[in-house]
Amino acid sequence: MHTYKGIPCMTGIAVGEALVMPRDVEHHIHRRQVAPDEAAREDEKCRAALAKAAEEIDREIEQLRGYGNDASEIFEFHKALILSPDLAQAIRTHILDGHMSAEYALFTAMRRWHEHFNGLNSQTAAQKVHDLVDVERRIMRHLVGGAMLGFGSLGREVVLVAHTLTPSQAASLRKTKIKGFATDIGGQTAHTAIMARAMAVPAVVGTGDLSLRIRGGQTVIIDGLKGLVIVDPDSATLEGYREQERRHRAAFDALVAERDLPAETIDGYQVEVLANIELPEEVEMALAMGARGVGLYRTEYLYEECHEPSEDMQYNVYHEVARSLGGRPCIIRTMDLGADKFAHEGQQDGERNPFLGSRSIRYSLQRPELFMVQLRAILRASVAGDVRILFPMISVVEELREAKRLLARAKEELAAGGIPFRPHIPVGIMVEVPSAALTVGQLAGEVDFLSIGTNDLVQYSLAVDRVNQRVAHLYQPGSPAIMHLLRHIIAVAQKLSKGVCVCGEMSADPRFVLLLLGLGLREYSVAPLAAPLVKHIVRSVSLAEAEAIAEKTRAMDTAEKCEAFMSERLAALVPNLM
Repeated sequence: MHTYKGIPCMTGIAVGEALVMPRDVEHHIHRRQVAPDEAAREDEKCRAALAKAAEEIDREIEQLRGYGNDASEIFEFHKALILSPDLAQAIRTHILDGHMSAEYALFTAMRRWHEHFNGLNSQTAAQKVHDLVDVERRIMRHLVGGAMLGFGSLGREVVLVAHTLTPSQAASLRKTKIKGFATDIGGQTAHTAIMARAMAVPAVVGTGDLSLRIRGGQTVIIDGLKGLVIVDPDSATLEGYREQERRHRAAFDALVAERDLPAETIDGYQVEVLANIELPEEVEMALAMGARGVGLYRTEYLYEECHEPSEDMQYNVYHEVARSLGGRPCIIRTMDLGADKFAHEGQQDGERNPFLGSRSIRYSLQRPELFMVQLRAILRASVAGDVRILFPMISVVEELREAKRLLARAKEELAAGGIPFRPHIPVGIMVEVPSAALTVGQLAGEVDFLSIGTNDLVQYSLAVDRVNQRVAHLYQPGSPAIMHLLRHIIAVAQKLSKGVCVCGEMSADPRFVLLLLGLGLREYSVAPLAAPLVKHIVRSVSLAEAEAIAEKTRAMDTAEKCEAFMSERLAALVPNLM
């Protein structure tokens, strides 16, 4: 029996026979010239391949509707690359002027994109290179007539082990015999992890060189809670995990069955569980999973579909989301572009450290004309329901005041035009950088509510790039520093009678659900699939028990001690959870 430690990215247990995916699955392209009279045929061949690739992505995006998180966003970016006029023109030039074969023209054109992202010299850009590889493989398949690497024809249940998985490969795990997967590389916020969480597939990433140490057919256990991959387990370990797997499946079905019960502690304290969504279509799943509204509507996908979406286009989308929620909360976050989310290749302008550069509210304030379009669209949609505005990554009060000034101007413009809107629309800020956490009293005095973005708060407070595998082990939400900041933010919000929500990954982590409850949190916003779990945990404990857990963690000096204690208390208070 051999045990490998990795990074857990989707809780759950999977036991099965190993299917090892070979590392080299790319087509090998050699330089080939064609006769001038063959160029037109090669050009048409490439046009057809691009069209088929785009149609294939459209089908995959449709299948991913309602899976939550960033799953659909990944493929929207892929589609934008495939439909890029620059790519099509570059390929056409290589074929018609350079007399290259369609395959070699595609290979040559894609090299420019690779060089661009490699030149940005950041971990985020490295992830985009991974996307480029996926897109190139997809188009190439349609050029050479190859079949997509898929797993739908498997006749038995297996556990997939790979060096890495592209988003397309991860998405192809839907409705297959693959019970879970493990990869050599990756982090908690890499695209592979996002896809795993979106589809509730138990997974562990960042295992090192596991794919080289394992043979197909060996028995493998994926422990998505502890981040373990166990190869050739002894009989006692195997039987123990099989029992855990059975319990986990039964528990998830039971959670879904009780999704409509209120999130209320044993001693009668009410908690709101809302949903994080990317697309209008996800509202249906959020409500079906028992969410009481939308606590975080990410709008970035609009800017990936269209560089500068019009006011009417945005209004129609926001209005539909608000209308479909039927009066429930609809918190729309203004564009959080930059860093690992950008609409087109020129937006980052080669920033050496985009996470500390022009992103989120900074980018919006640098592009007021673009920002005003979104603000007017949100205001117009506010008449359709309980719409609220959320400004991301506020770091100093000057940014907040400038954003509010532009919002006031947007209201004046709509009023002058006789266009209806909700004049007293609630305004909130994301607390996700240390400066905002430390001055939250001042900032909270100027807004109606707060939303804690724990993903970035952990990243910026601990100086850990959350998509950098080399330091992924230092990304520790249970760090004493993070606990101190959370206590401070929630306490200040309570003192000032401001609503406060946690919308990062911590809010759906079963261990932290108890802790946050004990710290005074009364509103969680999570991926739709996580809503039944959070509600169940809240219903299983008293507020006094949660407060005792939170108090006990004060004296813990390491994240490891804190997280181990919370896991222990969770198991005692909510047995057979998952």
